[in-house]
Amino acid sequence: MAFVMGVVEGARHQTRERLKEQPYAFLVHGKPVCLPNSWSSQKLTEVVISVLKNQPQTRPYSAVSGILIALSSESTCDST
Repeated sequence: MAFVMGVVEGARHQTRERLKEQPYAFLVHGKPVCLPNSWSSQKLTEVVISVLKNQPQTRPYSAVSGILIALSSESTCDST
C-alpha cells in the first residue's frame, strides 16, 4: 500500500497546481486521471492489483508506470 500511495503522491505532486481540486489527480500520457477522494489506500491498492492481475506478466513499463496506468483505467475525469 505504501508503494502505491507513494506513486500516486509523486504523480500528484507534478500536477498539483493544474488539478488542485482533485485529491487523487495526476496525468498519464498527458491525459488527466481523477480518482474518487473517498478511496482509501487499501482501495487504490486493490484496484491496482485487480487490473494488473489480468495483464500479461511481461509489460514494457516500470512498476511505477504500471500503477499509474492501472489506476488510469478507473479515472472519473471529464475527458473533454
